[in-house]
Amino acid sequence: MLAYVIVSKEDIKRRRLLKKRFKQIGIDVRFIDAIKGSELPEKITTDYNSLTRQIWAREPYRVNAIGCSLSHQKAWQLLIEEGAHGAFVFEDDAVVIKAEERHITEKLRQINKNKDMFDIVFLSDRQKDSKKIPIQNSQVDVCCLKFCGVGAESYFISKIAANRLLQHPLTTVLEIDTLMHQWWVNGCKVVYVRDPLFEEDGRRSQIGYEYDNSFGNSSLWTGLLRRIQRVRSSIIKRRKFHDHVSAINHLCDFD
Repeated sequence: MLAYVIVSKEDIKRRRLLKKRFKQIGIDVRFIDAIKGSELPEKITTDYNSLTRQIWAREPYRVNAIGCSLSHQKAWQLLIEEGAHGAFVFEDDAVVIKAEERHITEKLRQINKNKDMFDIVFLSDRQKDSKKIPIQNSQVDVCCLKFCGVGAESYFISKIAANRLLQHPLTTVLEIDTLMHQWWVNGCKVVYVRDPLFEEDGRRSQIGYEYDNSFGNSSLWTGLLRRIQRVRSSIIKRRKFHDHVSAINHLCDFD
């Protein structure tokens, strides 16, 4: 199983810990040097906070979130360059849920074995209250969420999805852990394991969205366009949800 872990290049101690942690579940991980948002050129941060961003989001794209996005893109690019069909990607705060320790290796192998059926398989569950629609597949216990998930600390991604997201016009507009979940926007077959395998280890987030920081130059016109966009996106999601689930079920049945 090809697996990448995004972690700071300078954090040697954490790399050793992660190497040991993943080896215990049968995965020999490869490290992706995390890109620090604070070290990015001003032009990049400006490009990420274009007018389109203001139409899709109320807050500016934070520099650490940009670094996070670029780090994930770095992993996807490496996956494509290596010619692999897919890979597991983990952030450095992903930890195995204790109740799943005995079964996780086999479950990851099954996901890897059935990788042609899905584009993105999320291995964590931050939206525990969301209604889960099971996918009829005897090999992998996955589901679709009635609404939308969040987070990118642990997931499987296919080469097709990696290519699609790298070329998607909204990759520089929406946070990576938002765009990845929005299947009606990204065009990917997105599913979730019904029993989450990983969770965050509880460390404080470095992304920086814990305080309000709206666009200072946002106009009434921009706000109106943002509201229209949100309503439009919600309508599309609701209308396409049944077809989304049916298409994945059909593919699983065919397989």
